[in-house]
Amino acid sequence: MEQNWIESVRATDPTFAPITNEFTPWTQWTRPVGQSKIALVTTGGVYLKHGLHEPFAADQPYGDPSFREFPSVVLFEDLAIAHGRIDQQYARQDFNVLFPLERLRELASAGYIGSVAPFAYSFLGHVTRPIPLLANYAPSVAYRMRRMGADLALIIATGPVDHMTAGILARAIELAGVPTLVLGNRREILEQVRVPRAVLVDHPDGAPLGNPGNAGKHEHLLRELLELGWSYEGPGMIEALPFAWKG
Repeated sequence: MEQNWIESVRATDPTFAPITNEFTPWTQWTRPVGQSKIALVTTGGVYLKHGLHEPFAADQPYGDPSFREFPSVVLFEDLAIAHGRIDQQYARQDFNVLFPLERLRELASAGYIGSVAPFAYSFLGHVTRPIPLLANYAPSVAYRMRRMGADLALIIATGPVDHMTAGILARAIELAGVPTLVLGNRREILEQVRVPRAVLVDHPDGAPLGNPGNAGKHEHLLRELLELGWSYEGPGMIEALPFAWKG
């Protein structure tokens, strides 16, 4: 599988080389799930319509490394998606499949998590030349995470290269002193980039949370992955949950 995704990327970026790292950063997650302020980051290319955000430049051959910031109370009717490397049909039906902000708000209302951080973030994860991401945008979001007092940054990976991007973001945020947890479906990429913590599910690219409209499944998955992430005791832990796509 690993070689297949690399060859696919090289069809448009012949010099692409996946990032490899030699150490795994680690910040201990100290506040229990029920008291934690959770911040959300997606690599799904989500942005605000009506001229409130500039759409991501999804047609750039090497990717758009910038990010978009959202108030946590944003209405999903105001969202759009610009990501040319995933199947957008799932998010167009239900943005929670890759940007589960509504589900996190419901978990906070139910008392399962402490709160949702005041701002959420989106990147367009297909970035094959990540130097601007490493040097500028990832540290900027990491700083914002720490400044708003997030206890955990939940990062949703939505496609193959997105897993590398998610790992870069997780490492930057972790180095800023905020624990992270990546949700994805590609173990080999997350291991190569040396992500601090991750949870795997058997869902397609473009819908990491599972089937659109299945709020119960989304909430159950979020509860399970947060409990699993809380149990991790050291860097580099990647475990799978038994959630499967129901087609």
